[in-house]
Amino acid sequence: MKLRFALAVLALAGTADTWAGVALQSFGIEGSTPPQLFTSVGAQGAPGPGSSPTAESAWPVTINFARIDALPASIEVNFPDRAHTTLTRTLAEPRVGGWIWTGQGHGCFAVFSRFASVLRGTMSCGSAPYAIAHTPGTTAHFLTRHSGSGMAANQEELLGAPPGAPPWTPTGSCTGPDTTVDVLVLFSADYSPLGASIWEDAQFSVDLARGILHNSLSTADVRLAGAARISRLGPGYPPQDVSDIRTDPEVLALRDYWAADVVSYLAAGTAAQSGNRLGAGLIPGYLGSPPPGPAFAPYAFTALLGRYATDPAFYVFQHELGHTFGANHARGDTPPDNPTPVEPWAFGKWAAMSHQQAQKNRYGAHDVMSYINQCLAVVLDGNPDNCQMVPFYSNPAVTVTTEYLTDAGDLWTFTTGAPHNSAAPADTAAVISEFAPCSAQYRARTDRIFAHPFE
Repeated sequence: MKLRFALAVLALAGTADTWAGVALQSFGIEGSTPPQLFTSVGAQGAPGPGSSPTAESAWPVTINFARIDALPASIEVNFPDRAHTTLTRTLAEPRVGGWIWTGQGHGCFAVFSRFASVLRGTMSCGSAPYAIAHTPGTTAHFLTRHSGSGMAANQEELLGAPPGAPPWTPTGSCTGPDTTVDVLVLFSADYSPLGASIWEDAQFSVDLARGILHNSLSTADVRLAGAARISRLGPGYPPQDVSDIRTDPEVLALRDYWAADVVSYLAAGTAAQSGNRLGAGLIPGYLGSPPPGPAFAPYAFTALLGRYATDPAFYVFQHELGHTFGANHARGDTPPDNPTPVEPWAFGKWAAMSHQQAQKNRYGAHDVMSYINQCLAVVLDGNPDNCQMVPFYSNPAVTVTTEYLTDAGDLWTFTTGAPHNSAAPADTAAVISEFAPCSAQYRARTDRIFAHPFE
């Protein structure tokens, strides 16, 4: 049996959001309140075009745009393979050509993005991650269920300052009138979008980052500055890609034109072609890299395989973006711990539940920044399904409560972070909140506004 989660968030002082209890709705598709996400669900089949790599099953669905375009306070997700779930809205914003809506409820965290006539979305539930996609070039939607539970140590490479780089000294200020981090998303010339266009893929990648930040109670905000193809060809090899694009004249010109604080490069290619490297990035303070601030601006780049950018089993785009603010993996992950973190609590977290019977009924969880390896080593049978990733940056104020009982008969609660004064503090949400204002100053915002109708 796979693990399910119920989310519990301890409100911080001054937080406007409220978190209400939810109840499961009846099976009927018509006439429900809150509105159901799907007006029809077809027979289960194999994933088709537009699916990300870890999709294992798919159902054709019809989206209930007539009801959800109102950005309701709650939405019922009428899953075909698990209990229906009511999600309570945590963020909703209209934009040119669509909207973003995020919500939580009964063990699921969701981000839905409307792009003209189509919908993209992810729903990370304790039992499995799901996605809503569409066949490129059509409005045919499908719901996919995914396998996998996060990146492993051999799927990423972290880089330090390049050899010969001069030692950094803190200069400048992390404060300024610009408080939003502008992200430029670039694509290899041969990249094939999972959606209708590269602009849709770029916006959805940023939307997922916004949703995770918001629900992790981080005060940081990010926006899509622009999206473009460059002449570089895949297949991608992220460690080399991130080193090359940092000094690529074409990339630097686009960064300056769109006044982008951070640049993320998405390349064509498969994991087999990249030697299983899904992403790479630089972290402030890691192996000689500068701290957050003006000296780190030339290093605020990430590279990844585009097929995994929004895959709900990995969230590679959001993982690599977290690194640019100073977020590290969990302590004990490989590569070794960062000996010079930007803050003592700049680490992700994982944990596992164990019963008194050795190696029985052991389940675990880990956040977006943590590798699965340490958790996988202690869960029952080394099964990834028993060590789910939760789509949050670590925060000691955010907990995830499982539906499984401990020996004492209590629900096991995974606290995604650890207090700053603890022996092993973990609060990357606070680190991102602290240093996002630094990142926002890497390029002075211009009056250019990137908008695309996603048609």
